[in-house]
Amino acid sequence: MAGYSDAPSQMLQGGTLIYTVWEKERKEIEE
Repeated sequence: MAGYSDAPSQMLQGGTLIYTVWEKERKEIEE
């Protein structure tokens, strides 16, 4: 993940949000 070491907290928050949305979309597609 590029830039993770530069701003870990910011990247972690953004990554978690994206991952949560992606998981939600993926589950809806699979069902």
